[in-house]
Amino acid sequence: VHSPPPQQPLVYGSFDSWIENLDALGRDVEVELLGVENVGADRQVAALLGLEVGAEVQRVVRLRKVGGVPFAHVVAWVPAAIAARYDHSALKSVQMMSLLERAGCRPASAEQWISAHASPPEVAAAFDMSSAEPIMLLEQVMRDEAGAAIQF
Repeated sequence: VHSPPPQQPLVYGSFDSWIENLDALGRDVEVELLGVENVGADRQVAALLGLEVGAEVQRVVRLRKVGGVPFAHVVAWVPAAIAARYDHSALKSVQMMSLLERAGCRPASAEQWISAHASPPEVAAAFDMSSAEPIMLLEQVMRDEAGAAIQF
């Protein structure tokens, strides 16, 4: 988990069209739940979610596939107070965006940044590739209408 370098330019776009694209994508995507656990937030996760270091967060790891072929390894960090309001069994089949809405958190904006990194071993294994191969890392902080971080 990395924070964005300060020199990266910001790109602005419509959050509504981004949500529509995610909804369309979600209709054809299979989700494999690889893990879910509540942990203490490290310094970066805490800073991005606006929490104290060590605050309880839910870490969800899922593999997204189309036609049985993986295309995204997704790690989501959600404040425990929000995660407690959605059905954890739904993590196997429901988009995180929908779960957040069911928990009473309407996503309204997101900040994201993209970088390239060597593949961590667990990602390399999921994609049947070497951990020396590069991957594209897309990180984002999703915020509700009040500007509070609801997911990293």
